[in-house]
Amino acid sequence: MTDVPSMAKQFAEVYGWVGTPQTWPSIYDISLVPASSSSVYELRGTYKPNAPTHAGLDKAAGSTLDHVLLDVDAKTFDPTHVTWFYRNGSTIVMDVTSQVVEGKYRLPERENLTLNIPGEHATGVVKYGTYQTNIPIADSSFSK
Repeated sequence: MTDVPSMAKQFAEVYGWVGTPQTWPSIYDISLVPASSSSVYELRGTYKPNAPTHAGLDKAAGSTLDHVLLDVDAKTFDPTHVTWFYRNGSTIVMDVTSQVVEGKYRLPERENLTLNIPGEHATGVVKYGTYQTNIPIADSSFSK
């Protein structure tokens, strides 16, 4: 996110400290909660105070996070809706639309974001470009 209000600066790097599905169990206590529909699974993640920072998680940002609710499509397992709830009453809501790439990869196509913090409200849209998969990467791209 760019050009965010000063009060929302901690959210500008949200993608960096949210982690990945592989790192979530080390960052969050995760539980399945009753969903409003049988077409989704709803997961609740509560930040672990002693979570490792290897995923880019900022300790200050994590300490302000109360919990995350993630809805996952029960058939495709695509994430469809995420809400981050902060202790100060702030929320970030993200609706995700996925697409099939090269007939086999399910990847994000679009994300609609709504940021609500005390005294501020912002919306945004993330549109992903064309994906290129399995492209060669030169060995020189990696550090030793």
